[in-house]
Amino acid sequence: MSSKHFQQEILINPTEIVGDKRFKIIISLRNLSSYVLYMEPLELKEYYGRILDINTTAEDSKLDNLENRKITLISDLELTIKQIYLKELLEEEEPLIKESGKRISRLLKVIQSLTPSKFLEEFYYNIYRTFRRLPENYERLAEIRNLEDLAEIEKTIDLTQYNKKSILIKSFNLNKARLINCINELEKIKQLEVEKQIGLRYIKVPSKSEVVFSYELKIPRQFKESSYKYIFYSKALDSKGNFLENVKIEKELKVNPSLYSIPLGAIAGAIAGYFLKIVFKNYVAPENWGMEIFGCVLLAFLSSFILRKIPGKKKFIPVTIDDFIGGLVLGILVGYNTDGFLNNIEKILKINK
Repeated sequence: MSSKHFQQEILINPTEIVGDKRFKIIISLRNLSSYVLYMEPLELKEYYGRILDINTTAEDSKLDNLENRKITLISDLELTIKQIYLKELLEEEEPLIKESGKRISRLLKVIQSLTPSKFLEEFYYNIYRTFRRLPENYERLAEIRNLEDLAEIEKTIDLTQYNKKSILIKSFNLNKARLINCINELEKIKQLEVEKQIGLRYIKVPSKSEVVFSYELKIPRQFKESSYKYIFYSKALDSKGNFLENVKIEKELKVNPSLYSIPLGAIAGAIAGYFLKIVFKNYVAPENWGMEIFGCVLLAFLSSFILRKIPGKKKFIPVTIDDFIGGLVLGILVGYNTDGFLNNIEKILKINK
């Protein structure tokens, strides 16, 4: 869809997309106007496959950086709180642990001295699970949605019983202070005038300049040639925050079958064709029938590479195979009538000399 304010350019790398392989969609948007525009990050709304990575030449807005920092700090705090809960639960069972052996006690002291990490939480969890079942609401106990939640959780933790030099306490206090500062900065941005908020919330695109978005995706396995539509959305605003237009970009991409789909079809077809020959042609299999099947499979496998259609390249053989079904038919022909198949290939090669 054309845009009044942006010139759009789409690049696909590689140009030929194959199932089970990665590819990139690179979109360039150039500001055609004589003034500065602001836009939301381009979002891929409709697509097929799995998004692996998103990159842009635009700098993240201050708001995005703060929101991402807030999420990280909350995650770190929740992890620390869970470690404190588990440590308290574990200490309740200390006599039982000592009975299990002094080695476990020594190991606990070593682990407790380490920097808080996911490993530490899992270690406490696994040890405690041996002696008593954890509360079902264990995950929700440490959930933080706002500063009020953090204050309520802090009331349930007796921090005075811990040494001030404890890694857990240092981590808790430091991340708590950082989270409070981060939330305060976010509140300040929300209280700014609309004109000042625009530069903090959206991507700035100066006149005649461009911003590039790159999406790396991976298509699932494909057994036939297919087409899929990819749709991107954004919206453009002026420097005062007035809405200008919706930016919509559509691109239909053709996806070729996975590289292994044709050989796989040929192998399956060769085995099926061999048994069809026994059933319908009353063929009497020799004692070394296993080697005969192997020969059919090998011939079908090699033929699938010779006859496989290569996108963008012209082959000297007029007959080509496009997908899994084509490979399956090829394999059945090889298994059902091996001699006839070889004679036909020989004739084709003579014609093309």
